[in-house]
Amino acid sequence: MPCSRLLAATLGITIPVSAFAAAPGSDLPTPGSGEIVGFIGSLLVVIGSILAFGWLYSRFRPGMNQSSELIRLVAMRPIGPKEKLLVVEVAGEQLLVGVSANGMRTLHTLAEPVQKDAGETPADSRFAARLKGLLGEASK
Repeated sequence: MPCSRLLAATLGITIPVSAFAAAPGSDLPTPGSGEIVGFIGSLLVVIGSILAFGWLYSRFRPGMNQSSELIRLVAMRPIGPKEKLLVVEVAGEQLLVGVSANGMRTLHTLAEPVQKDAGETPADSRFAARLKGLLGEASK
């Protein structure tokens, strides 16, 4: 019957709904509320599994969280929305690398290794210290 309903809709013919209705004594299954709840529960389990596996994959990506002692990022400075400068240490030698949307390029090989000053604090840690100070004042 569904094919005839589709054909009638395609041709623009209106057929009374009673023609498609099941006869009173027919054995056509009708979904009960238990079946609908089971279907929705199964759907939620499948969607939850997909989200959980996606989170686990991004969290424990193979090879991404292993630190390498051969290559180390010493410093990074953004100079534009998609451009930045990196100081990278490779096998004891430091390189100044430019990163842009077009790729990466070695700009300079540093003769003397760059060291961070003890007095210098990154902006993030200054923000964290300021936030701790404000929270400490608020709790008094």
